[in-house]
Amino acid sequence: MPQVGEIGQNCIIPLHRSKGYGKMQIQKVIELFKIKSTRIVKVTTGEHPFFIPARKIYLSCGFTEVSRSYTRKFGGMELIHYEYKLV
Repeated sequence: MPQVGEIGQNCIIPLHRSKGYGKMQIQKVIELFKIKSTRIVKVTTGEHPFFIPARKIYLSCGFTEVSRSYTRKFGGMELIHYEYKLV
């Protein structure tokens, strides 16, 4: 069984934002990882203000910030790395 799971890109279309769907989406993914006996779930997002809603959702779901890094992709951006421990 995988020890580490990773959440990739995810989003809610603008018409349905601020209705709790993003949080429900992340909670469902966490539940699926629990079934697979995953121990840690990781997700990365950007520091840019565009990503504030995503960061709020991850924190509200119990993720903790573990590190930051920098990428030159997308014109350069600081990345924020989060983890959720299932143990």
